[in-house]
Amino acid sequence: MTLENLANIAEIVGVIAVVASLLFVGIQLRQNDKTATAQIHQQVVENYNSMLTAWIDHPHFGYILFTDNGYEKLTKEDIPVFSVLLSAMFRAFENIYFQHEKGYMDTSYFNSYADHFIYLFHRPTVQRWWNMRKLSFVPGMKEFLENSTPPTHMGSPFDVLGPTEPMPKQTDDVKEAHS
Repeated sequence: MTLENLANIAEIVGVIAVVASLLFVGIQLRQNDKTATAQIHQQVVENYNSMLTAWIDHPHFGYILFTDNGYEKLTKEDIPVFSVLLSAMFRAFENIYFQHEKGYMDTSYFNSYADHFIYLFHRPTVQRWWNMRKLSFVPGMKEFLENSTPPTHMGSPFDVLGPTEPMPKQTDDVKEAHS
């Protein structure tokens, strides 16, 4: 075997090594993309669950949220807490909106959250809060919500549960029972 034959063989082996390393890098990039997507979805679920936990700590706010004139039923002490909870809820949606806009979240997953937030967005109590706070949210999400129409396939939790008595204002006794 001549030196020229050895050089040709070495060149072929080199090309094969480069192609194999490029394939490996491609596979790793695809796996990293799947991992990043899974982490984003996990983060969204954790944020959403944290938000729901905060609402559980204030059960009378759920009633206020789903009644047409709920804002008027808030006490002076309730208004800042209710406002912070709504801010946290819509910040969570802002993150979901951002992840979707950047291509990190698939459309069907985004839509499952968007329907819920659009439904809540169109509640009269939320509209009253939104008109006071909407400037603190990113323009794209703001336009998305404001140009939306309420979903017709969703009802309030009270529709699911059937007729219920109005939930009373949370008293200290109720707060202690939840502690």
